Amino acid sequence: MLGGSAFALGQASKSFFALDNNGVPYVATTLLDPNGVTVSSEVRKYNGTNWVDLGSVGIPAGSMAHYTSFAFDNYGTPHLAYIDVSNDQKAMVMKYDGSGWVAVGNPGLSAGGVSNLTLMFDKKNIPYLGYIDSAYLNKTSVMSLNCPALPKLDICAAYTDTITGQNVIAWNNNGVNNVDSYKIYREDNGIYVHIGSVPGYVNKFSDGKADPAKQSYRYKLKTLDSCWMETNLSSAIAHATIKLRFNYLYGAASVTWNRYEGIVKPTYMVKRSNNGGPFTPVAGFVFYGADTTFIDSIPPLGSNRYRVDIVSPLNCTGVKITSNIVSSWNTGVESIISKPKVLLAPNPADNDLKITFDKEILSVEIYNISGERLMWQVVDGKTEYRVNITHLPSGTYCVRLNNAYNALFIKH
Repeated sequence: MLGGSAFALGQASKSFFALDNNGVPYVATTLLDPNGVTVSSEVRKYNGTNWVDLGSVGIPAGSMAHYTSFAFDNYGTPHLAYIDVSNDQKAMVMKYDGSGWVAVGNPGLSAGGVSNLTLMFDKKNIPYLGYIDSAYLNKTSVMSLNCPALPKLDICAAYTDTITGQNVIAWNNNGVNNVDSYKIYREDNGIYVHIGSVPGYVNKFSDGKADPAKQSYRYKLKTLDSCWMETNLSSAIAHATIKLRFNYLYGAASVTWNRYEGIVKPTYMVKRSNNGGPFTPVAGFVFYGADTTFIDSIPPLGSNRYRVDIVSPLNCTGVKITSNIVSSWNTGVESIISKPKVLLAPNPADNDLKITFDKEILSVEIYNISGERLMWQVVDGKTEYRVNITHLPSGTYCVRLNNAYNALFIKH
């Protein structure tokens, strides 16, 4: 005997037994008062030792009469079909969402009072309910839940909140109906892992376990409708957050970030906060590569912080896509002004770069933005010098004179 005898909370009438997808036993029972009147109902599952009550939250008291039917959908969710005494004994179907019972479809879905209910699911996870309907001279009727087309929603923004520092995933569900809930997935080593769910009326999710300062994260969204059907995760559009990092580059502030995924040709805006003040734009542009770098060649005196914003798409109103915030150590224009002047022309350059210095040039070095030295030449004490840069790829570079003085140029 499983869990002992007489485990129901009261006098039972018409229990229904079923096994879930993993072979766990469940029992749905109608409970009667001492006078034989239906007063409540219960659903219990066997945990290997005892029968555990799933609760009756959501099931109206006295609503379950005889001919209860119990079934599991293809995801293992318990569904209960019963006669709703409070609604002219019409058919009613409910499902257990983990904390209580919620209606599936319209209440009182039959034409008249019913008996002999049988609930089943097909391979597409569509529920079918068979019963004898008094409105049709007690003939057999079968109904399927006619679910509306499942709404296809995707993430419209994935960003790092400037106040909480957490990653936030947003989507636009204005005017979307028949959604039960949304499931959020985050990529982990190439596999999308379910990290949380929110009700259908919510349009944001905060990922408190991600570390935006450590890496960029990629997210996808699934929609579950009121029929418990899901959208396909493989066809969902992924959005990846911006991971911003700071590098100190020869007296200048350098910030590098990855390409935002999920928006075609986004417009980026580099913003800077000086000494705790508001973030104001310092540069804006569009790029299509994997990573890019912005160099703040003469940052203002004091403590500076940087972030990168994206102009939000039209279908994501009220959302500002932002990166994590990075801080630089104290910089100052005073130390830069006091140094000898290095003039580069033309800048940007294509083939030759003319260097003019107000001291003798003893050596010339060229570095890329990663700090890798690409060229080194010894010079005989001139104050002007030409360097051929034809072989350099397009990008931003640093000229270093006499192992001490720096200037930036762009190669077309």
